[in-house]
Amino acid sequence: MPRAYLITPRFQPYYADTLIHPHPRGDQFLLYEGRPLPGLCVFSSAEMVFTDAANFCTQFLDQLTQYVAKHLIWLRTRRLCRRIANTTSVLYQPLPGETILEQPPRRQVVQWPTGPVQAIDFWSGYWPGKGARAMTPAEHLRQIRSNQSCWCGLNKKYGDCHKAVDLLLVNRTADNNP
Repeated sequence: MPRAYLITPRFQPYYADTLIHPHPRGDQFLLYEGRPLPGLCVFSSAEMVFTDAANFCTQFLDQLTQYVAKHLIWLRTRRLCRRIANTTSVLYQPLPGETILEQPPRRQVVQWPTGPVQAIDFWSGYWPGKGARAMTPAEHLRQIRSNQSCWCGLNKKYGDCHKAVDLLLVNRTADNNP
């Protein structure tokens, strides 16, 4: 099964750790120049479904090309944001063409009217298209039919691959949120 990794511009490991990027593969790392490089979640960010009518590698490359283009848009439209609880606000909007230095998210305690609270500052950009939201197990169950290819890229039918795991995760989440 093909996997994709983005070397230039480097796809940062903290994209996978912090959920600030819509589509990383935190479960597929490789070491490149001695540093971890996360995989790209080409499948769930795509706007097309794999079909048996076309060559799989051609479809994969089409989706990968879309992914890289969307990632470049995401990089160029980034704004510095701060998230406190469920609220996100913009701290800084770079000017067009301004260089944005790559910085990992920063967790800190900030003073709030009600007292000190945990905050995270991070760069976030615009991810165009239908696949803008990162897929969750609930979204997989809603969008992928059992006889379609699984989102994981193992080239198995969803019903024979990750559907049972997604059902378990959705049910576990529902049990924890009455």
